[in-house]
Amino acid sequence: MSILHLMIDRSSHSILRFVAVINAARDNFDDSLLALQRLHALDPIGKDELVLAMILLAAQTEVTALMWGRDRVRVHLLLDSDDQSVSGGQLVHRAEAKRPSNVAISSFSQRWFGTINQLRTNRPAGTEARTALLELAAINVY
Repeated sequence: MSILHLMIDRSSHSILRFVAVINAARDNFDDSLLALQRLHALDPIGKDELVLAMILLAAQTEVTALMWGRDRVRVHLLLDSDDQSVSGGQLVHRAEAKRPSNVAISSFSQRWFGTINQLRTNRPAGTEARTALLELAAINVY
């Protein structure tokens, strides 16, 4: 891949990330999900750009936090469904498969699925769930 293509991919990634979160903050969930789908289509894991994949996952977690309590079906889709086009859980699994011995990815995977399972089990109120998801997004460092 040429340096120009790499710069375009990273610029597109950054722009789409902010579009997704800003639209979710404005309750414009359709456009937010479209931006996330386009981010997934950039295929950062397939291109072995795991840092960009983790940034995508952080953005997706923020969008999920903003949607919590407003659209249960889409929240489930974003968290951990079988739909590989937008599922955060599927993204985590793919990142682990790409780099199975990577400690940072393994650690994040444990936090990701631990938080998701806790949310499913405890079914906390909107504010508590949003806080847990935003904390998860904030600790998503690679």
